[in-house]
Parts: sequence; C-alpha cells; structure tokens
Amino acid sequence: MLGNTDPAAAAPRLPAFTQAWRCVYRGSETDDGRDESWVWERLGAASDVADSDLERYAAALTDLRPAPADQVCTLDLGPRTLLVLEHDTGRVGVLADRFGCGSVRLTDDPAQVPAGEATTEGIVAGVLQPSAELRLLMDALRIE
Repeated sequence: MLGNTDPAAAAPRLPAFTQAWRCVYRGSETDDGRDESWVWERLGAASDVADSDLERYAAALTDLRPAPADQVCTLDLGPRTLLVLEHDTGRVGVLADRFGCGSVRLTDDPAQVPAGEATTEGIVAGVLQPSAELRLLMDALRIE
C-alpha cells in the first residue's frame, strides 16, 4: 500500500527536467473483488508546474537525503502528491506522502514501476527525506 519502507542507500541524482506536473492521490477502500482492499485514487486533474517554478523544484530536489532508519512517524494516513518530471529520455516520479513522516519515494517509470522500487542509475530505491522547501512545494497543490 505505501511502497518500499527501507531507507534509500544514497541520495538520488535526478536528471535535468524540462517540464513537470503534479497530481494528488488519496487512499480509498475498494470492494471490487481484488485481493487489495485499498487503492490510491487521483483527486481531480493533473496540474502543470509553471516554467518559472521549475528551477525552484530542481533546487529543492537536490536536497533529498536517505531517510533515517530509526525515524518515528505518526500513524495517520492522508493524501500523497505525485510530481512527474519529464526529461530527455523519459520520466521520473517523485511521490511525497502528506502524512506520517512526509517521506518521498522515487520511480523511474511512474506508469509501471512502484514508487520506491526504482532501478535506473541515480533514481534510488527506498525512502527519502525531503527538505522543508520540497514539502512546501509538494503541499501547495490544493485538494479539491
């Protein structure tokens, strides 16, 4: 449900990106007969990140660090924000929890690879700790 919970082994090295957009998801129970009784559903439409804000996001993303192994987090569950970064050879997903420890997980293919399970060089697997600036940017998208 939440993804990889192991701390990342190193800080990521994200590629330079040319555009980005954000979506907010919330956890929801489902009774569609699948094994999973919990899914993440998108709230509203994706929101483009303004070109004028791309440098601010890029700077905030350089501050991602491996999460502490002994981190104590609250047990609440809330929304998540997915930031999708478009770069020369593909996309990178940055998934930020807006609950608990506010952890961040990366994916090297937001449509196929679960967050926190990245395998591309520089896009690390595991849990990362964001800077206060990145939390502010990720939380800025209002939930309608």
